[in-house]
Amino acid sequence: MNISSSLTDPHASEHQRLDIAHTLSPVANAIGLGRVVQGALLGFTGGAFVGIGFLVAGHIHSFGFAVPSAVAAAVLGLLAGAAFGATRWPRALEAARAADLYFNLDDRLTTALELKGADTPVAFLQNRDVARRIDGLSLSNSHGRWLRRRDGVPALAAAVAFAAALTLGLGNGHHQTAVAAPATSARARHAAANRVKQLSSQLHRGLTPAQLQSPAVRRLDHVLSQLRHQLLQTSSSRAALRAISATQQQVHQLAQGLHPVNGRAVAQLNSSLSRYLGKSQSRTSRPSSSRSAAATANALNHLAQSLQHLTPSQRAALAQALARAANATSNTALRSALRQAASALANNAPQSAATSLQQAAQSLSQSASAQAALSRAAAANSQLGSLKNQIAGTGAAPPSLSPAAGKGLANAPGAGKGTSGKNGQALGRGTGTG
Repeated sequence: MNISSSLTDPHASEHQRLDIAHTLSPVANAIGLGRVVQGALLGFTGGAFVGIGFLVAGHIHSFGFAVPSAVAAAVLGLLAGAAFGATRWPRALEAARAADLYFNLDDRLTTALELKGADTPVAFLQNRDVARRIDGLSLSNSHGRWLRRRDGVPALAAAVAFAAALTLGLGNGHHQTAVAAPATSARARHAAANRVKQLSSQLHRGLTPAQLQSPAVRRLDHVLSQLRHQLLQTSSSRAALRAISATQQQVHQLAQGLHPVNGRAVAQLNSSLSRYLGKSQSRTSRPSSSRSAAATANALNHLAQSLQHLTPSQRAALAQALARAANATSNTALRSALRQAASALANNAPQSAATSLQQAAQSLSQSASAQAALSRAAAANSQLGSLKNQIAGTGAAPPSLSPAAGKGLANAPGAGKGTSGKNGQALGRGTGTG
């Protein structure tokens, strides 16, 4: 430390004195920082051993927060030790004694500090003497070594042991994750397979025995059964998602091939052919416009059988009526069959006309089964979409179908527009009541 010559001259003015407290501040700072470092190392040593305890316990009992707890213990120990060291920051008197001892100043700094407020000649001479003695000395070196061997060795040993235990803990955590991931994925796929089995059973609710035996419903059951077996045999969630997507495409194709005749088309047909269907169904007491699809199918079959007994003029009139009915109906399949029957009768081909009428009757008789299968296909596609979200971890479990909902799907009319532009072929859920 370089002291001004005016402060070292014994004949200088008494008003020019060395500021002892300011002069000792580097000494106090050096000693204080040394204590902070020592406290931090001591705290880290303790925290590291606590963290090692967490890691060992996590290796034995396998709990997931062992590594974060161990790191937190080491960091908190380091911070707590540093804070403790900061509370032991030295005062000016302690710094003066340390400098006196280190530079063999015979308590000159300590005495000058004690006399700094005195105006006596002795205090002035003491201040000048101290200024002369410390001129050129590096007082900050008086703190000694910041890190002694007895402080560094335990901290180094704790750091090495903590690093080894942390490596073991991380390796154990990765192993547990690698083991748990396939098990979790397998449980999810088995749960999905069980869900598909439950879905098949729920889709059967509300169906009549005839509807259960319909080709469309049986095809839907077969597709879902295949999906269930695929889910049980898949080795990854990605493969399970691919299987569900493929099944959804099959269900969609199945729905596109269904053409149920809705109530409006049946009413239009009954209204257009009321004269002819009324004669063949004279037993019914209900108006022809409200006749069910099954009753209308029976009437068309009866009409097809009676074509051979009609006169040419009656066939011509029936051909015109069938053409008007074809133009009035909203169902494409029914319109095509009626037009073929009308054309055959106009060309005096009653046998071909009877075949076309029987096709129209078959469309009507299978309409209820087709509508039931269509609404089941829509419900299955919706449930499979929810199941995909569940497996992918982006959604909740698919909602289950209640018995009332199942019955509602069976009796739901095909409202809306279908995929091929045909009325009554909607792929949405039916609007029937349970």
